[in-house]
Amino acid sequence: MKKMLFVILLFIALNGSISLYAQHTATLYPVADVYMRTLGGGDGHCSFIKFDISSIPPGNKIDSAKLGIYVHEMSMDYALNNDMLFMRMDGQDWIENDNSNILITDTVVQEDGLVAGPGWNYSEDLSVLLVHDYGMSNSFFTVVLKDSNDITVMPSYFENPEDKDDSLEVGLLPKYIIFYPHESDNDSLIPELTVDYTIIPDIISESGDSSKCEGENASFYVSATGDMPLNYQWQKDGADITGAKGSTFSINSVSVDSAGDYRCIVSNSGGSDWVTRHIM
Repeated sequence: MKKMLFVILLFIALNGSISLYAQHTATLYPVADVYMRTLGGGDGHCSFIKFDISSIPPGNKIDSAKLGIYVHEMSMDYALNNDMLFMRMDGQDWIENDNSNILITDTVVQEDGLVAGPGWNYSEDLSVLLVHDYGMSNSFFTVVLKDSNDITVMPSYFENPEDKDDSLEVGLLPKYIIFYPHESDNDSLIPELTVDYTIIPDIISESGDSSKCEGENASFYVSATGDMPLNYQWQKDGADITGAKGSTFSINSVSVDSAGDYRCIVSNSGGSDWVTRHIM
């Protein structure tokens, strides 16, 4: 079984000086997957794929999430109308041989282009589904694949989910696709969830002078982690201080007018963190 791979892509930009940009990509592989027959308007098949997302660092920004499946069989006419519904499942503890804990919520519709033919096929961005489980600090994320033309809604009460070593199925028979599950002998063909994320700023230390006499100098300093570039902005009483865009800020010759709240906001493309100090 493949384990999660972390890839750090580094981009260097020149803008007077060299800045380092980092985008983090986690490639996740299923810990469970099944397909199930659904009834009530035809013979539908929908697939459930469960990923362990606990290794993605918590509290950061999910930029995108895309599912890849390797299709090895499909009906001749499926490509003519290959719309797909992607849904998430609330249940965290479902197992592959039990259909008693299935509750589907939220939906992303891919109107065209998931399956162009046999081979690797990729979903649209599913981050709107993933962020629900990630934001709740859930350990798992389950994505459900269902043909958009499939109006069946009720799981079959006559059989458990199908947990096969060579196939997951989606479709409204006689139209269908078959792709490899995580039990496949060929690890390179199993489903994968590719998640891009940004590590947001976190101020890990700060210092500053809170009590100064008139005429003395005051200085402030913050140290932060997070994906580059980190942007700094100092404020006084909620208003930006012109030109104060570094990790340090100093006041030469403190006066009565210098009294107030001084805040440093550290931000990047994922979010921000801040700290406030007071001069009396």
